Amino acid sequence: MKLLDQYVAMHKAGLFKGKSALKSFPTFAEHFKRLGCKTYLDYGCGAGWQYDRWHVHKDHGLPKPRWRYDPAVSAYAIKPPRRASFDAVFCSDVLEHVPEFELGGVLYDLFSYPTKLLVVTVCTRPAKKKLPNGMNCHVTVRPTAWWAQAFRLFLGLSYGLHVEMLVDGDPPPPAVVKEAA
Repeated sequence: MKLLDQYVAMHKAGLFKGKSALKSFPTFAEHFKRLGCKTYLDYGCGAGWQYDRWHVHKDHGLPKPRWRYDPAVSAYAIKPPRRASFDAVFCSDVLEHVPEFELGGVLYDLFSYPTKLLVVTVCTRPAKKKLPNGMNCHVTVRPTAWWAQAFRLFLGLSYGLHVEMLVDGDPPPPAVVKEAA
C-alpha cells in the first residue's frame, strides 16, 4: 500500500482531525494580524475540525482559510494552482509525514504561496500513531538543526516574507526565523 493510501485510510478511520494545529495557531494568528494579512492557505489541514468544529480561527479573530489542502482528505485534495498566492500559509504537523525525498517539492510549495507570512510546525520525534503497515506515522524524523538547514535552503525564495518554524510547539533557533524585509 502506498504511503498516501495509508494516510487516506487513517483519515477515513477518523484520525488526523486537525488537533495539532490548535497548539501553534495562536502564534500564526498573532503574526497574521500584525502583518495585516487577509487570506491564508492551511497546507495539510487534515479533516479540518480546527475550523469546522473547534473554530480556532474565530477564537483568534481570523477568517477561515481561503484554501485548505490535504492530499489524504478527498474534500481538500486539490492543491492550489502554482499561480495562486495567499497572504499567509499555515502548516502544522505535516512535514514529518512527508518522505525525505519529497520534501524539496513540499518546501518549494510552502515558500511559493505566501506573500507575507509562513508559519510551519514540525515534530522532531516519532509519532504515537502507526501507519496501517506498522511503520511510524512520522516518516521523516530529524533533529531541529536538520530542519533549520532545510528551511534555510528556501529562504532565498522568501523576499519580504516573515518565516517562522516552530519545533514541537517551541521556538526554533533564532536563525530559522526571518523577519519581513
